[in-house]
Amino acid sequence: MGSVAPGFDPDTAELARKVIILLAAALPATVATIAFSACCNVSGRFGAPASIRQIPRAAVALALLLGGGSVLALQAAAAFSAAYLLVALLTGLLAWLGAASDPAAARGQTQPAPDGAATLLRRRGLAALVLTVSALAAIWMETGFAARMGQGAVAALDFGQRLGALCGNTLATALGLVAFTEMARQAAAGHAATLGRRFWQAMLVGLALLVPVQVYVAVNAAAIVDLVLGHGKMTEEGAAQITALLRIMAFAPLGAFILRMLMVRLLVAEALPMLRLTLVASMLDLLARLILFIVLTPRLGLLGIPVALAIAPLAPILYLGLALSRRNCLDGRISRPVMILPALACLLAALVIAMGSAAAPIIADPVHGALGGALRSGSIVQLAVSGLAGAAVMLTAVRVLGLKRMLKGGA
Repeated sequence: MGSVAPGFDPDTAELARKVIILLAAALPATVATIAFSACCNVSGRFGAPASIRQIPRAAVALALLLGGGSVLALQAAAAFSAAYLLVALLTGLLAWLGAASDPAAARGQTQPAPDGAATLLRRRGLAALVLTVSALAAIWMETGFAARMGQGAVAALDFGQRLGALCGNTLATALGLVAFTEMARQAAAGHAATLGRRFWQAMLVGLALLVPVQVYVAVNAAAIVDLVLGHGKMTEEGAAQITALLRIMAFAPLGAFILRMLMVRLLVAEALPMLRLTLVASMLDLLARLILFIVLTPRLGLLGIPVALAIAPLAPILYLGLALSRRNCLDGRISRPVMILPALACLLAALVIAMGSAAAPIIADPVHGALGGALRSGSIVQLAVSGLAGAAVMLTAVRVLGLKRMLKGGA
């Protein structure tokens, strides 16, 4: 803790140390969950594993509601780790049931691994290890810079990241996982010539789904902070700071998604030096973050960190984009409807979300009166009106325009 967060006072540092120990207990279960989820994803099961992984969040919420006192953080950490053990068991059971229901596997008619499969798996594993270490280094870097900005800065940054980017990053990860599974399946089937087209389709459709979510977060930032954090000792100044962090952080998942899609394309390209390209891209990402933190935080304070997080992915995006383009990995023409329809759905959803947020006060006033002046009814109405309007547009687009089929590379 002394190296990552030197600004912590002794009591806070000790509490953080205990929380880290408790959370570390969940690491084996987390690794097992990832492996079991991968088995489910290969067989086309995405929804159930993703839903099961929400159990730890529910456990933390329950611990926060029922707990109290100075050990609240320890109770939440313990609930998270215990819940992840349950997640690992349930995901493993789901993977086992999926394997047992496979007729070919049940008859022992599994196909032998192709030549070079072990080497390819090892190369992808090393690339994944590089990405993991890079992500940990990025988190430590962000925390270290935030800890130097006074008491409460680390917590404010964490709140801003969780509220502003958690939903978007979760969606981006899910979209990348679907795209990777489908592209890897097509590559294994000998359809490598179609991967460029599938990449662009998944990229465009993924952005069309992701942008409205982040627009919702940005335009409703104040209402989100008021509803989630506007309790207890939260001051107006603190709420305003987190709201500003949240609005900027809403842009971060967009660059992260583009970078993730480029990494997906790299990992399904068997002939490329994926370890070297991944290593250079990760180093560029960390270097860009470090430079931007050093330049921006003295001028913008804590706001410099989310600004840097939104800008930093441009460096690895440009590097990987050029590297993949030079090797013709991004070649592929997509039809005009695939280009236009997702963009139109995205723009319409974003516009409806913004309009719903702006029009919410008109509805909130009579609702507030009808509820007898219920606390935070205005924020609830704003989030509900804006969210339901945007969700209606996007769900219609997914059904009518076939965005799910496009995401998987279908015409």
